[in-house]
Amino acid sequence: MAVWIDAYDANGITADEPPLAAQRIADASALLLSSPMPRAVESARRLSRGRAVEILPQAREAALPVAALTGPALPPALWLTAFRLGWFLGWRGGVEPVRAARLRGEETARLLAARARDGGSVCLVGHGILNAFVAGALRRDGWSGPRIPVRGPWSVGVYTR
Repeated sequence: MAVWIDAYDANGITADEPPLAAQRIADASALLLSSPMPRAVESARRLSRGRAVEILPQAREAALPVAALTGPALPPALWLTAFRLGWFLGWRGGVEPVRAARLRGEETARLLAARARDGGSVCLVGHGILNAFVAGALRRDGWSGPRIPVRGPWSVGVYTR
């Protein structure tokens, strides 16, 4: 399973064009930021229309713990769900704990808020779990937007102050 996860993380995105909603938000943003993971960087570059994309190392997705199991052959989605649930319940599996990922989400939210104060709207191309941590931190700091960001490729969440 670890090999499958590493291959998934290293892959880019399909040849699909970004949906109009995502493209409009990127176009209206003064600054385009991305997680360092390949899918996010490639997505941000597609949205950038040639503008600079700044990579935020702290915006990378929370790593998924894995275990070498000899159980039944199950679909990857089921194993991924089980591993992520175990992580939320305290199993580290060699990766950063939930608390550390939450703190990275809070750090990312502070950085996004500072960049927005300094130069206008920002667009972050990120990932599900970390996006949820960023959203929670923004909302606790008085921003309005979805309590839980919509998940999935090209999904968009807008937070305003």
